[in-house]
Amino acid sequence: MTRGRLAPGERVLIHAVGSGVGTAAAQISKHLGATVLGTSRSADKLVRALVYGLDIGVDTSRTGFREVLGDDPVHVILDVLGGPAFADNLAVLAPRGRLILLGHLAGSQASTDLGPILRKRLEIIGTVMRTRGLQERIPLVREFAERILPLFDQRIDHAAPLRPVLERTYPMAELAQAHRAMESNETFGKIVVVW
Repeated sequence: MTRGRLAPGERVLIHAVGSGVGTAAAQISKHLGATVLGTSRSADKLVRALVYGLDIGVDTSRTGFREVLGDDPVHVILDVLGGPAFADNLAVLAPRGRLILLGHLAGSQASTDLGPILRKRLEIIGTVMRTRGLQERIPLVREFAERILPLFDQRIDHAAPLRPVLERTYPMAELAQAHRAMESNETFGKIVVVW
């Protein structure tokens, strides 16, 4: 919302749509009136993501997202993959599109033609919370509390537009098992460790 400036009627591509960040982004994007596209290496995760706002899923274990989107560009991409997806991300962005880099799980190196960035006037925006100081975090948390948290409240209307997506909780004594579950790429939503 803040960095990508997603607007109603725009198309957003969310990589790893079955992740905790992905399921949250899909719900928020749908609430904002966007068409939600998402990638996953699991057909099952794409089916499960439909109830969280996914409109079009791309099973990247079968085909690349660039091939599926073809000449149907997106306005915003939320990317946790990084380098290996960079060139295809640039290719599928619409003119004045915004690529939000949240991570580089698939690698941090990219060798690509930078021409599309200039020709299409694209924005490449990197962002993570852990490197921000308190002076940046406080207003972000305040904005989240004011704009997003109320959307989880079922008391406002009985069908809250946003729902937390929890795969499983683990006690702190099973932290290693929680990490193995996360690394297996078989989880959907968030894993929470309780102590």
